[in-house]
Amino acid sequence: MAKKREFITDSKPFARYCTVFKHAKKGQKSFRITQSLLKSTCNKAEIAKKLPQITITIPANAKEDFVITCQVTKQRKV
Repeated sequence: MAKKREFITDSKPFARYCTVFKHAKKGQKSFRITQSLLKSTCNKAEIAKKLPQITITIPANAKEDFVITCQVTKQRKV
């Protein structure tokens, strides 16, 4: 009997993104997004020919973390 194939339809297309993971240091309750972080993320994604994405983890309490995932885009000034 042939094996049935199961298709996963609720998965995100992570292959489209070049993701950079960052987290707050121990004891820190915030994380600063700097221009150098954004530039390096864009450069890495450009080399990989993918879309830039940043995932930031900040502790909420002893058992939970806040997780922020954002896509980075550039906008030309007119």
